[in-house]
Amino acid sequence: MMKSKFFIQLIKQIIFVAVLFIASAVNAQTKISSFSPTSAEVGETVTITGTGFDATASNNIVRLNGMKCTVSAATATQLTVTVPAGTGYGKFLVTNLVTNLSTYSNNKFVV
Repeated sequence: MMKSKFFIQLIKQIIFVAVLFIASAVNAQTKISSFSPTSAEVGETVTITGTGFDATASNNIVRLNGMKCTVSAATATQLTVTVPAGTGYGKFLVTNLVTNLSTYSNNKFVV
C-alpha cells in the first residue's frame, strides 16, 4: 500500500513539472508588436518593440530584407538596431538565439 501511494505522488509531481514546462514554452514566444520610426535611412536607428527578445544584444539576430542589422541595445521587450546598407522596403525578422524562436514584423519598414 505504501508503494502505491509513493507511486501516485511521484506521478502527480511529474505531471506538475510537465505542465509548468509546457506553460513556460508557450509563454516564451517571440513577437514583434511595433517598430519606430516606420521609415529611416541607412545607418539610422530603429527601436523594435515586442516580447520574447533576449536581454543580451548579441543573443538577438535582426534582419531587414535578409540584411543583418546591428543590435546595439536589448531588453526582453525592446531592441535597438541600425538600418543596414543594401536593404530596402521589407519586414524585420528577429531571432532569439537562446530560445531559437523567430518572428517577422506584421508591417513593412521603409528605407
